[in-house]
Amino acid sequence: MSFLNPITLWAPLAIAGFAIPVIIHLLSRFRPKPMKWAAMDLLRRALVVRARRVRLEDILLMLLRAAALAAVAFALARPSISGSSAGWLGNSTVSALIAVDGSFSMAHQSGVTKSRFDDALHRAREILETLSTGDTVSLVLMGQRPRVILRNVAFDRERAEEALRSLEPLAEPLNLEACLDEIGRLAADAKATARECYLITDAQETTWGNTSEGVDAALVRLRETGTTFLVPAGPQNAENVAVTRLAISSGALRRGSMARFSADVRNLGRFDARNLSAKLLIDDVEVDRTVLDTISPGETRTLSFFAPFKQAGTFAVTTALEGNDPLPIDNRRSLVAEVRSRVRVLCVDGMPSSDRLGGESGILSLALSAQGRQADEAAAGKSSGVAVTVMPADDVRPGDLLAYDIVALAGVAELSQSQSVGVADFVSRGGGLMVFLGARTDRNAMNAMRGSDGTPLLPAELGEAVGAESRGAADPPNWNLAADAADHPVTDVLSRLPREQWAGIRFWRYVKTQPREEARVLLRLDPGNDPILVEGSLGRGKVYLFASSANREWSDLVVNPLYLMLVQQIATDLTRRPYEVPLTVGDALKFTAAADAAGSVEAVRDPLGDDLPVRVGDEGGIGVAVLANADLPGVYTWRGAGTADSGEDRPPEQRIAVNVDTVESTVSVLRDAELATVAEGKSLRLIGEKQSIRAAVTESRQGRELWRLLLGAALVALVGESILAGRFSRRMQHSAPGYTRQPSVL
Repeated sequence: MSFLNPITLWAPLAIAGFAIPVIIHLLSRFRPKPMKWAAMDLLRRALVVRARRVRLEDILLMLLRAAALAAVAFALARPSISGSSAGWLGNSTVSALIAVDGSFSMAHQSGVTKSRFDDALHRAREILETLSTGDTVSLVLMGQRPRVILRNVAFDRERAEEALRSLEPLAEPLNLEACLDEIGRLAADAKATARECYLITDAQETTWGNTSEGVDAALVRLRETGTTFLVPAGPQNAENVAVTRLAISSGALRRGSMARFSADVRNLGRFDARNLSAKLLIDDVEVDRTVLDTISPGETRTLSFFAPFKQAGTFAVTTALEGNDPLPIDNRRSLVAEVRSRVRVLCVDGMPSSDRLGGESGILSLALSAQGRQADEAAAGKSSGVAVTVMPADDVRPGDLLAYDIVALAGVAELSQSQSVGVADFVSRGGGLMVFLGARTDRNAMNAMRGSDGTPLLPAELGEAVGAESRGAADPPNWNLAADAADHPVTDVLSRLPREQWAGIRFWRYVKTQPREEARVLLRLDPGNDPILVEGSLGRGKVYLFASSANREWSDLVVNPLYLMLVQQIATDLTRRPYEVPLTVGDALKFTAAADAAGSVEAVRDPLGDDLPVRVGDEGGIGVAVLANADLPGVYTWRGAGTADSGEDRPPEQRIAVNVDTVESTVSVLRDAELATVAEGKSLRLIGEKQSIRAAVTESRQGRELWRLLLGAALVALVGESILAGRFSRRMQHSAPGYTRQPSVL
């Protein structure tokens, strides 16, 4: 037997209901008075006999009253029983909790129109057919977070059908643990003899094949509330091709320049993918297209696209895959590119030289100024779109830094305290900083550089310099770039170049560094595995630390084409705004505005063209508008108050690209035998695709609720007590005139 309401609350009431009449009876029971004279002895004996009979009658009445009160108290606790004998006893109610997997793998189509999600809704309707008036139903759409559509409402067929019709697959993966936690709370709140939970899912292998401890614990809690069914939906077809990456590979985001974008297309199915093509869109206008040959199962194909930018502004760049693919939602991937009219770079030279390629920054400034310039433009002497200014450290004034987008320190010995604070504040406001070391670098002074709030400027602590002081030293030590570069837009060039093209780059001197906690090592040296390129953040800006020189003093990197590509990629990354970094569906979107815009309500336009209201807040003197949850993939646009102008050719706006999480793109599901093993191991009742839901559900519903029976018994007890009390009183009055029964106290 189980109780639908807390037994700890109602059991004391039931005990009290039974005990109080007993106590009253004991306190007020009939006590014959002793007779002290012999003449009354015969009468005393007669009274004692009659008193015993009266006492038995009182006990019977007392038990009926106590039983009635106890039955009412137990009825309030709503006891229920289950078993083969429960069918003829009590009243049965059902609470059905239907949880439908809404992750985007459920949009996978097995035919022309039918998807896994369509099959899931069909199975949900079959479950609803087993319910009747008096039952309750809950409906949950599972995704990255649970959406409760119906919460323990009285079953109404039309309302439930309307709720099912409103459901659509989400553009997000399934967070099974978070959804099961909410489902468990819903199931615990249900008030019914038969509490049932139906998990309707495609049983994706990545989700159900190896569940976490949190998922297992949530399933245990869910099973304790009632019967849990695992209901697979959709066929076991697992073919899918997805665009898993889109990034700028080379070139520059400058007005009048050409940029190269690369996209990865992966075949996640079991068979060859054929007859596919891909295109590159700039603001939904096609600028390039390529045709894919056959892609083998598990193969990733990297595609290249070229896009010209004739004007400055913020653009949405999208790669779209076309062809016969059963899951279209992951066939697109977007990013946002801010194209500038000009980038201004300040190179601070630690050893200025009149030679164009001399000093610490000669080759570096040439590499920067070459960014974005085509060969014919360079021959004609046209501007590259990057304006490089070179000056010695002593001439740098902190107030002038705001006129630049990037500051590069090349072999600088040290900066004054005011210069250090100025550079740190420049980075915190969104500027970019490159730091190259050299023979004149004072490592202690560089380590001491701090912002106005005391935050270290460099992303790593500088240690000792190791190796030969010049390449002309006898038998100098050699280090090479390690092959395992970090997955990062800057180091992506290494993966695209043949290894033999950069494997011979030699370093004969560098500075050992200890990266700070939040820094990221992008390149290392071999042997030793010491960092050579470290990235860090400071406020709204970034800092790149190169632990060697910017010229040929410590390495021959500068004479390799890789140097030019690395410098250009670093410059491109440093000039990117935070909103240019793509996010994932479900993330919060943050747009920046002027501080005086705080408190205003602006609109963010979603990928479907609908305006979503957002309120501008204040974060450290900076206006920030936050959209809490991006539910759709695509590009979100904000043109709010105080938005900084991104170029003179287009109106000011900020855009953020949101893409699906391709973890969900692996749509392979557990096979029948594997699914049966999972269900058995987690004590779930499996309702297979070919199994009748009605038959499985009917077999499990044997619970009956007893509260109506208990209330009926209480009523019978009270009526019986009333009838017997009247009869006993009348008999006593007729058999013994002058004698009256002592009134009961209740």
